Amino acid sequence: MSIYSTSVNRPVTTILIFVGLMVMGLYSLTQLPVDLYPEIELPFVGVLTTYPGTNASDIETNITRPVEDALNSVSNLKEMTSTSSDGLSMIFMNFEYGTNLDEATNDIRSNLSFIENYLPEDSEKPTVMKFNSSMLPIIFYAITAQESYRGLEKILDEKIVNPLNRIEGVGNVALTGVPGRRIYVDIDPRKMEAYNLTIEQIG
Repeated sequence: MSIYSTSVNRPVTTILIFVGLMVMGLYSLTQLPVDLYPEIELPFVGVLTTYPGTNASDIETNITRPVEDALNSVSNLKEMTSTSSDGLSMIFMNFEYGTNLDEATNDIRSNLSFIENYLPEDSEKPTVMKFNSSMLPIIFYAITAQESYRGLEKILDEKIVNPLNRIEGVGNVALTGVPGRRIYVDIDPRKMEAYNLTIEQIG
């Protein structure tokens, strides 16, 4: 006897089966977790190394290239890009989707441990950072001021940023685009030469 003839000959049983499936489906639907901003682990890892008082060219030669050479052998690495600026080396590693980033991070730290002694003495220890969706900003606010524009950064930091950071559930509050105060120093090349100083040492 086929399933079709059984369904026709026993309509009550067929209806009960379908009703049971619908009830189970609705119950399962109510148990599914729902999150407006679900935390997603992105397959990216960053390696940041600071070397104060050093120009971008020296950072590229003494920091970025040795670190890149050490990290090229990490498993499941899809792409690696780097940026060298004054005093800072940034390397971003893109892994294949599905890669266990905890294991990848351990491999990165292990590879870095082999070259740390060969990096410049004054450079900081490389910092490894994993990225996930919880690090992305959720809310943006734009603020303007008609008075005390030069002191806007201090006002925002004391009156808005610090109180918001103390609220439970707030991960981080960042302040960008504010015109900060700057100090310009005029250097006399002859006096620098007399005291045997360089721009990097003064900076």
